[in-house]
Amino acid sequence: MKKNCVFVFMAGIIVALFSSCVSTRTYSRTNDKLYEDGVLVSENYREVLRHQAEDGTLQGEKLKGTKTTFYYDLSDAGYIQTDSAVNMTGKAGERKSTGRWKAHSFVAKKTVASGKENTEIEYSLVETVFAEVVAENGDDVSAEQKVFATVIGRKQFFVNDRGAVVSDDDGKKFSGDTFSDDDEVFFDSILAMTLPKVLSSKSDVVSEDAGKSYKTEESFESIIVESTPNQKYIFYSIAGKPFVIAGSAAWNMLKCAGYALINFAGGYQLLTGGRGFGKDETYWLMPSFKSAHKKFEDAKANNAVPYYPEYHLPFTDNKITVKKIEQETGSAFITPETAVVKRESIEHFDNTMAVSRSASADAAYTAGVVGVIGTGVTIPVSVVSWIGGAVVGVMSQMKN
Repeated sequence: MKKNCVFVFMAGIIVALFSSCVSTRTYSRTNDKLYEDGVLVSENYREVLRHQAEDGTLQGEKLKGTKTTFYYDLSDAGYIQTDSAVNMTGKAGERKSTGRWKAHSFVAKKTVASGKENTEIEYSLVETVFAEVVAENGDDVSAEQKVFATVIGRKQFFVNDRGAVVSDDDGKKFSGDTFSDDDEVFFDSILAMTLPKVLSSKSDVVSEDAGKSYKTEESFESIIVESTPNQKYIFYSIAGKPFVIAGSAAWNMLKCAGYALINFAGGYQLLTGGRGFGKDETYWLMPSFKSAHKKFEDAKANNAVPYYPEYHLPFTDNKITVKKIEQETGSAFITPETAVVKRESIEHFDNTMAVSRSASADAAYTAGVVGVIGTGVTIPVSVVSWIGGAVVGVMSQMKN
């Protein structure tokens, strides 16, 4: 009795401590994109965390992370061209006919992120198809040249500050897709020619080339998270969840023993000529590991925080306000005063942790974890018990 009182008292103290942790945090996320002749060439992402007091005054600011991505068209470095005169029937009244050929080239993406020691590189294999499209509508026939470009494969890898490709924990330098033999050789040659230039280029310095058009897109997102501890949920997590775990474990042990007894009897009956049990007259019962795992995954999904889970504090209710502003300029070098605001929006989200829903989901999740483990244990136990029953059956037959 005294131990129970002490436990409840300690739980109450913990709840009281959590209750004082009311906070308001603002995450500011900006993403700037630069286009050259309509093609994306660079992208800059920045995230900042600001802590505010209840009166709205700023208490502190912290840079959460930055990421800069650059995009490169490497078709000038070389390409593989193949000719194939084929006829392909398209939509009704349209036929793609002869004069078709295709070329393979590469585009690259470089990502430099704060907190990461190495630079992430991705080379994408692009297949560009040039075809003459012939449209037929009665006696009218028209031809048009069209170009179709598709990414047919990617390879990702990391490069250290010395420009060397770094192997992962498995000793592999490249991950992603496997190309054809010709394209693998082509990739190696393009990589050797272009990687030094990709690594040395500076995206933060853009020079305006004559005859080219530039455009920028800027998006700003302010995410205000007001976190309030949920006392009932905290108390349930401390005082109620251990009983859920213990109950789930006991129930799965009971099921394991039940399967063992049933399969022992099944093995015995099969070897002694007896009839099976159940509507299918089977001699073997086995729990479904797939079904147990599905219940576990469903419970995990139901217990997930629905909105902006990356900003959720455990044991709290979150009121989230998201303000978004998107704007673009007609030129990369136009002054900010002439920027055109495209869209501005405000959204509200509620991550309230209702005890009834959370307790139910936690119980199902915990039961799912134990269920998967219990099923994994039950399967070999069932096999052993069935064999044991069969052995006993054989021995009884031999005595008779």
